[in-house]
Amino acid sequence: MIISHKYRFIFIKTLKTAGTSLEIALSKFLGENDIVTPLHKNDEDFRKSLGHVSAQNYHLKWPNWNKRDYKYFFNNFRPHYFGGHASAKFIKSHISKEIWNSYYKFCFDRNPWDKIISLYYWQNRNHKVKPAFEKYFNQVDKRKLSNYRKYSVNNEVVVDKVYKFEDLKDSLIDIQKKLKLPQVIDLPYTKHCYKNQAKSITWNDSQIELVKEICQKEIELLNYNFNLKKTYLS
Repeated sequence: MIISHKYRFIFIKTLKTAGTSLEIALSKFLGENDIVTPLHKNDEDFRKSLGHVSAQNYHLKWPNWNKRDYKYFFNNFRPHYFGGHASAKFIKSHISKEIWNSYYKFCFDRNPWDKIISLYYWQNRNHKVKPAFEKYFNQVDKRKLSNYRKYSVNNEVVVDKVYKFEDLKDSLIDIQKKLKLPQVIDLPYTKHCYKNQAKSITWNDSQIELVKEICQKEIELLNYNFNLKKTYLS
């Protein structure tokens, strides 16, 4: 997650939408007063090697604390903080109305059927023999498939734009123009490519319908359907 006072934007990181790569790419343009949440060590080290702004200013300022923040402080003896996947609701409640209302707020979402395939390969990336997809599907916490709660409050979308992961290249061009960034946004890498492997995944009707039920909101919002012909990237 990023809050940039320099370019007046809020980037909300959603699940399996190239969020880490986007954070690293956007960090190139940030200033010393901007809020940048930490990445996993290898990703943070890579961001530092590029000379980009790394994690900073992500602990919550005392005037914006609520009851849960005080509880966190007394339990952990340190201030609560913005997490990497902080939701719009959390962010909105910890910044001023002026910042929330005037900054450009955006995030990405992704075809949910594609998303669970990405999760399957990512979570089993170190296994020489992967479990059958059907077994994985039955065991995984499918509630995490939905990103809608990350960019909505009371079931209403509260960001200015939800970009589609499938249109990533064009979306980056639009973001650069919106934010008036001095250079193009270059993604440093994606974590894993499973395009060829994913062709072997088979779905049954009950799996398709369950994903549709869980992710109904974003499917309706972004006009998704069970069509996985596009390039698979995680």
